[in-house]
Amino acid sequence: MAYVHEINDFASLEDLRLIWTALLNDTRGANFRQSLDWLQTHWQHTGNQEQPRVFLVISSGQVTGILPLSLRSRRTPAGTVRALTFPVYGGPGFFGPIGPNPTSTWLAVLRHLQQRKRDWDLLDFRGINKVGWDRGRTQAAMRQTGFAPVERTCGASYMLDLPATWDEYLSSRGAEFQRQIDLTEQQAAASGVVSFESYRPRGAAYGDANPRWELFSQCVDLAVRNRHPTATVDRPGAELASLSFLRDAHACACRAGAVDISVVSHDRRPIAFAYNYHWDGALLNLHIGCAPAYSQLQPRDLLLRRVLQDATRKGDRCISFIAGSLGRDCRWTTRVVHHFQYTYYARTSLPGMAAIFSNWLRQRSTQPQTAAVL
Repeated sequence: MAYVHEINDFASLEDLRLIWTALLNDTRGANFRQSLDWLQTHWQHTGNQEQPRVFLVISSGQVTGILPLSLRSRRTPAGTVRALTFPVYGGPGFFGPIGPNPTSTWLAVLRHLQQRKRDWDLLDFRGINKVGWDRGRTQAAMRQTGFAPVERTCGASYMLDLPATWDEYLSSRGAEFQRQIDLTEQQAAASGVVSFESYRPRGAAYGDANPRWELFSQCVDLAVRNRHPTATVDRPGAELASLSFLRDAHACACRAGAVDISVVSHDRRPIAFAYNYHWDGALLNLHIGCAPAYSQLQPRDLLLRRVLQDATRKGDRCISFIAGSLGRDCRWTTRVVHHFQYTYYARTSLPGMAAIFSNWLRQRSTQPQTAAVL
């Protein structure tokens, strides 16, 4: 019979590195932000604002699943509540249990939470890919264990599914799209020399982990100059958007062979960039930005064309963009996948019940919904 072991000190997780990596490789739809490397970097920068709660599901002496969570205080109109949630807070990509059997992991961890003394006011799981890899498992497991949740959508990912070649993709978009893209290329070429640089290191295991700080600095500079940056923030507060975190996360991704950077330049001046995480043939876009002074050149289109051409040459399967990162222009994408959020408020928690009432008042005029509590 399976049991759950809880770890609350992220430094102790280092002993699980091999097991964690093996389970992550068996996780459907996994991304780099579920890796031990990224999570350790994340928790180093949150300090006392976030407490790790990592649950190991053990069966027959073997770890069969891992669910990384965090306990953090969250301000609401009703006061401060303690939320047990995923370490990532919205942003790109999806999140969930690590391992090939997410249902059994969810059930084991939720039953464990039932039995232990509660130190949280609400369970809040955001970024669930309900119609994809999750298939309703999160909601079903919460209901089965007595944590009947409220379901909401909380953003979307704009997916770009890649065929074998760039020409196949281009032909699928229609004649008008091709005409516009060709016209953009002609106008940019007439005004100067357009160049493209892509960097994807293989990782420290292959002796290829150069962080290329000059390329990273170009991306940061473009993000700063962009008056409407699309860089994502993983949780409320500026600390994770700080340069310190971004640099540490970048170095970590380079060591893991999980970073993919693209920069388009015009007459040797960077005008657009895309900063992605790469994992198992899928690109997860974290940041995309363009220099406002070059908007007449349509730098985003120049960038996306080259990113897609480069990705198809490397054999990638898809690229995921967070809603809003492409502006109002979603011509490039092939489908939209909504992020789902499941929330449960503890009945015996006064802050939790106050949050329910506050939430009900806020939503009453539009779409009333109250949290189910057992």
